[in-house]
Amino acid sequence: MRKTVRIVALFLVFGIMALPRLVGAQPASPASVYLDGSPLSFEHEVVEVNGYNYVPFRNLFEALNVTIDWNPSTKTIIGQSNSDTLELQIGSLTALVNGKSVILDAAPFIRNGASYVPLRFASQSLGLLVQWYSAEKVIRLSTNYVTLNIKNVLGDKVTNEEVSVRLLAKEPQQEPYSLDHRQATMEMTGLLPEREYEVSVQVKDSLRFIQPKPFTFVYKAGMQVLPDLMLEDAPSDLLRGTVTDEDGNPVPNLTLMVLDENAGEETLNKVNTLVYPDEKGRYSLPNLIAGHRYNISVQKLSNYRAGEPYPDHAYPWVPPFTYKPGMKSLPSIVVPKAQWVGNIALSDGIISAIVFLNDEDGTQISHSPYYGGKYVLGGMVKGQKYRISYMLIRLSSAAPLDQSPLWSAYWFTYDPAAPAPDLPITPNK
Repeated sequence: MRKTVRIVALFLVFGIMALPRLVGAQPASPASVYLDGSPLSFEHEVVEVNGYNYVPFRNLFEALNVTIDWNPSTKTIIGQSNSDTLELQIGSLTALVNGKSVILDAAPFIRNGASYVPLRFASQSLGLLVQWYSAEKVIRLSTNYVTLNIKNVLGDKVTNEEVSVRLLAKEPQQEPYSLDHRQATMEMTGLLPEREYEVSVQVKDSLRFIQPKPFTFVYKAGMQVLPDLMLEDAPSDLLRGTVTDEDGNPVPNLTLMVLDENAGEETLNKVNTLVYPDEKGRYSLPNLIAGHRYNISVQKLSNYRAGEPYPDHAYPWVPPFTYKPGMKSLPSIVVPKAQWVGNIALSDGIISAIVFLNDEDGTQISHSPYYGGKYVLGGMVKGQKYRISYMLIRLSSAAPLDQSPLWSAYWFTYDPAAPAPDLPITPNK
């Protein structure tokens, strides 16, 4: 609850009221209920009736420190917090919330001497946030939370495909609280009163919206809603770049990360900006500063999982650039098609690897993360000389992760008919 009050009365229910004929009243496994991350226990189990979860109201109200009253003549349940009053009547689809009549979708009932109330309605009426996770059959109730709606200039909510949101606690001496949401209405739970938080909204469609600056707020007990965040339309003369494959086609499921190399170390975690190219492979970078040097890296080519096909493309290297007013365009990024899929053997405590491909002059062509025993490289030309260098990361007895990874290098002349070398490989010159 937003403000805690002590329980001043308990109710007693005399007699058993016949339960109405209901469909599907006993699920195979009841839902679990959590309040601010801690499991709630009930004298009787949670019951699902026609898609609605019911709980014994006495256990729920006691957990919320709500004042309880019971009128046996009218079979009316009354719960009162410091700021909200809820009245429910057994068998009735009409309730009173702070004196106002509200029509219910599901009526309270009595079973085995316990009065059951619809959990979502009762909790929301008393100021709680209710979140239902159907796959796990888990219901999470939150008392300290705020919601944030993100809208365009027309006042319409943007879709979860257009923005993502990050929340970060501002006080470093406490445990950091951060999360990412892929929805335009963000529900931030588990907040601590009088604590300052920073919210940053990452625009995915950078050609449509201007990237908003992060903002801060101090959470106050009882606060439930932040002011709407309005996204401004991007100007028509927005500086743009492209990211395509070697044939000029856009690459799906690709994310760029932009690093401002001139930012101080204390703000380094704030200048890593994710950019999502549109369906035509176009992208724009927000809030560029004249004279600053920027590094763009491809961060995501696929959601690779063990056992799935390997990516069709390799991660390219993008030369850094310095932003100057009057620039006509941003870098054109070419993502090379995969030419080599090689094996990486992990042994002797080695747990992962990263592989780099450079040409004879030392310019990086592409690189590869560890794909479950494989690496993927591309961008090579037949007959030209290249170097594979790779870093093997291992566990050591001195530390969970060895801070001195194993480096090695191997030179070769690319032949499309030759198989990719297995790693590790004996270094050569």
